[in-house]
Amino acid sequence: MPNRTTVETYTVRNRRQNYDSAPNQTEPRRFTSASLKAAPAPRPAKHPAPFGDLSQASIDDLCELARHAWPNQGRSLVEKRTAGIRMLFGHLESLSGQTWQERWEASRFNAENALAVNVLGRPGIGYDGSNMVSALKMAFAARIIQI
Repeated sequence: MPNRTTVETYTVRNRRQNYDSAPNQTEPRRFTSASLKAAPAPRPAKHPAPFGDLSQASIDDLCELARHAWPNQGRSLVEKRTAGIRMLFGHLESLSGQTWQERWEASRFNAENALAVNVLGRPGIGYDGSNMVSALKMAFAARIIQI
């Protein structure tokens, strides 16, 4: 086997180090090859401020939250956002579960290759879909629904 020389960079100068043999595999390694599995984050004991626990809030309360979360929006934007909230959470309300999170998990939108929520909109009316996407973004931001 030919002599291997590698360059390792330290601060401003380079050092050359020769590797004539394979490294000793019996020495303990700094990093293990064990894979880590990501787990969902636990719900905090104290819900994030300023909105608190919204897991069982009514649709009217969520519409009011949208008005307060974006206070300087025009009337048209507020109406579109509340319409999206009513459509999205109206659909989720028909599913089984006590909280919005449980209903979201029971929905067909929680799967890995799920359809987008804008398919709930009325056929031929494009702004329904964008309104529901805005409502879903608000639900994620306010931690009503967590992925």
